[in-house]
Amino acid sequence: MSMLTDSSLRQRVGSSDELAELLETVQFTVGEGPCVQAAATGEPVIVEDLHAEAGARWPGFADLAAQRLGGVEAVFGFPLAVDDVTVGSINLYSRTRRALSPAQIAETSQAVALAAAALLASPQSTAEPTADEVAEALTGADPWGAMHLAIGIMAGQLDIGPGEALARMRAHAFNHDMLLTDLATQILTDRLGPSELNR
Repeated sequence: MSMLTDSSLRQRVGSSDELAELLETVQFTVGEGPCVQAAATGEPVIVEDLHAEAGARWPGFADLAAQRLGGVEAVFGFPLAVDDVTVGSINLYSRTRRALSPAQIAETSQAVALAAAALLASPQSTAEPTADEVAEALTGADPWGAMHLAIGIMAGQLDIGPGEALARMRAHAFNHDMLLTDLATQILTDRLGPSELNR
């Protein structure tokens, strides 16, 4: 489950398991995929056979999915929406190729709408990250926090906006066949500086 922000950044809210986390990380790395499309269009995106269908719809996502998501055969992206306003999306996956019936799509859409309403009803913190939260991001316990921290660091060091920093990080990750989580680790441990990202 991921929430949209007022920029090209997405924020992961939670994952049911490591494979779901990896699915969202791959999509965030390349900026495309079923969940990204669901959030952009406000409509469910049903991919019955991920590895057969993804190449025609999302070439960058398909390449990385083939490398990293061998255990995922079908993906279902649903928009998190309240009153026709999309605030994020949810990835669901299957380890076998399969479709969803119209009734299953309708039932899942209703469940996702309830989740969106619950998310928006909960209080959101706008406080600066604590030292513990920064340490957690740096130790790899929170890979999404690390990615966003690295985006902020690159934006500051290159004197560009976060969206541009994310675009440069995506390009670097794509050119080096890596996930943004891996790139963030390199940035946060000073193994990759702004001059290398700027190439």
